[in-house]
Amino acid sequence: MVGRYERERRGWPAIALTTDTSALTAISNDLGYEEVFARQSGPRRKGRFTNAISTSAGPECRRAALKARELGCRVIALTGANGGQLSSHSDLTLSVPSARTARVQELHITVGIFVRDG
Repeated sequence: MVGRYERERRGWPAIALTTDTSALTAISNDLGYEEVFARQSGPRRKGRFTNAISTSAGPECRRAALKARELGCRVIALTGANGGQLSSHSDLTLSVPSARTARVQELHITVGIFVRDG
C-alpha cells in the first residue's frame, strides 16, 4: 500500500501492525494478545479507513476494529469463511468462502492488488 505495483503512484498512509516485534511482545505480555492491534493506534484518525486483514478474524482483530471505530475510522475487513468476530464490527466485510488459509490468503492478495492499483 505504501509501495507500487505495475505503475507509479503516490504511496498511501499505511502501517502494518504486525511488523514491530517490540510492540507485539510488550503489548501481548502486559495486556494480552487480544489488545495487540487495538493498542497500536498508528495513523488511525477520524474519517480514515482501517483495513483489517485476517484469515481467522479472531478476538484481537475484533478489538482493533472496535478501537478504530472509537477513533472515528471506517473499517474494511478481509476475512476467511464466515468473517469471525470481525465482520459484525466492520463497515464492509469481504469474506472469502473457504476455511483453507492458503485459499483465503490468495484471494486477499488479489483483492489487495486490485484495490491498490485497479
